[in-house]
Amino acid sequence: MQNSLCKLHRVPKCTVPFIQQQFMHTVPTLLVPPRVKIVEVGPRDGLQNEPVSVSTEDKIKLVQKLAQAGCRYIEAGSFVSPKWVPSMANSFQTMTKLREWKEKQGPEYEPLVLSCLVPNLAGLHQAIQVKAGEIAVFGSASETFSNKVRLPRIDIKVRAACPWLGLI
Repeated sequence: MQNSLCKLHRVPKCTVPFIQQQFMHTVPTLLVPPRVKIVEVGPRDGLQNEPVSVSTEDKIKLVQKLAQAGCRYIEAGSFVSPKWVPSMANSFQTMTKLREWKEKQGPEYEPLVLSCLVPNLAGLHQAIQVKAGEIAVFGSASETFSNKVRLPRIDIKVRAACPWLGLI
C-alpha cells in the first residue's frame, strides 16, 4: 500500500494506525522521530508538589530504584528558589550524592543520565557545580507568565541558554 502525500507539507503521510487513532488524522512521516527519549521526571515534578518535603536520602533511594528498573534519563532535581518550591531545596545535596553514587557503580550505569531543571542563571550555575548530566531549561511562552513566577525576561533567558554562542 502506497502512502499518499500530505497536501500541506508535500511529504508522505504516516499510515501507522495507532497514530491515526490517537490523533484522529494522519501525521507527516517527517514529524515522527525514529526514536523517542523518555525522561522520568517523578523525582522532580512528582515530588515538588507534595505537601510534605521528602528527605534527600529518600529522593536518592527513589532515583536509585528507577535506575535499577531501567530508566536511563531521570530528572532528579530542580535548582529553583526554595522560597517558591520548598521541596526542591535539597536538590544540590541530592544531585551531588547521586553523582557520587553513579560514579561508584559499574559500567551498567554508565548510560544513566541524571538531569535537573533550571529556571535562571543562578540555577544553571548550581547545575554546573554538581556536574548534572543534562540540564532542562524552564522557559515561558509569555512575559506575563515569566513575571508571575519570577523568571527572567524571555529574551534574556534565550540569550543565556545558548551553549554555542554564549550571550548574544
